[in-house]
Amino acid sequence: MMARLELQDVTVTYRLYDAEGRSFTRSLLKGAGGSGAMTVSALDSMSLSIEAGSRIAVLGSNSSGKTTLLRVMAGLLPPKSGTILRDGKPGAVFGMGFGVDPEASLGDLALAQGLLMGLTLAEASAKVRHILEFSGVSDHGMSKARITPPGILARLGIASALCLDADIILLDEVLELVDPVFHQRVLDEMEQRLRRGAILIVVDRSRDLLSRFCSEALLLRDGRIAMRAPLAEAFHNSAVSQTF
Repeated sequence: MMARLELQDVTVTYRLYDAEGRSFTRSLLKGAGGSGAMTVSALDSMSLSIEAGSRIAVLGSNSSGKTTLLRVMAGLLPPKSGTILRDGKPGAVFGMGFGVDPEASLGDLALAQGLLMGLTLAEASAKVRHILEFSGVSDHGMSKARITPPGILARLGIASALCLDADIILLDEVLELVDPVFHQRVLDEMEQRLRRGAILIVVDRSRDLLSRFCSEALLLRDGRIAMRAPLAEAFHNSAVSQTF
């Protein structure tokens, strides 16, 4: 299908509580109560339209809103206000073990990805072998996540998004974790998907990887869009250079 994403005046806020606990994770775990609370906007009235075939690099410094934006696009985080129009099935992969049960096997993780993307248990189960094969770990389906290197987990996540036929593929700092051979395998598959109308959104710290996978840049600053431009043009912008 021809994928499409549109955000209209989307705002996402987090509550922070004290100088020691100013991490999003701690804030979410503590809940909304307590003293010394303050609210910060992770995304601030953001409007954005992304058409089929787009391959966008999301750039910005730490806490600029990159991961929050991908979580909203994936449907994992509801906004405080605004609307999200989404045509197509999202497949999101986040770095550093986001949402991974350390005791789960690699096969279970592949199965869970299918369920999260709306497949039935039977449909997701039928995809597990293909995901493990694409990841290059077909002989390690019973291995636990806790003893699996980050690069293998990243390969498994990316393979899940591709093998489960996601139309909107969201990669948050995972490409840098995998090897060049796997990069090429993913790139070859993505080229076919994009020609059929998929969307690719990438957050990464490597200019070389972004240049290979993306053609457009979206620069975020304080939860707002500071610039949208062709990637090659963006790389010559001093504000973008400061984010690497």
